[in-house]
Amino acid sequence: MTAAWVAQAASRPKMITVAVGKNHYTAGMIDKTGRFSVNVLKSGQEELAKQCGYKSGRNVDKSENIDYEMKDGLPAVTIPNINPMAGSSARDWDKA
Repeated sequence: MTAAWVAQAASRPKMITVAVGKNHYTAGMIDKTGRFSVNVLKSGQEELAKQCGYKSGRNVDKSENIDYEMKDGLPAVTIPNINPMAGSSARDWDKA
């Protein structure tokens, strides 16, 4: 997913906060499954971020041209020098 905003929420337990537009396809998928994955890209990978964030997954298979593997049932990009954070749960999912 491409999130509008990501920040550390706590270190124990490890938690992040993400912001996703409530009308976005991603928000509906998180609502449905209660899970999501975040892949932290390095500098210079803006084109990859654009490929994931400029089109809706409702209309396009964004994973079609991206190398990834499934970890704990969630996609993790397999490009060197990234930090996949697969396995995240949507705890206290707030649809405000």
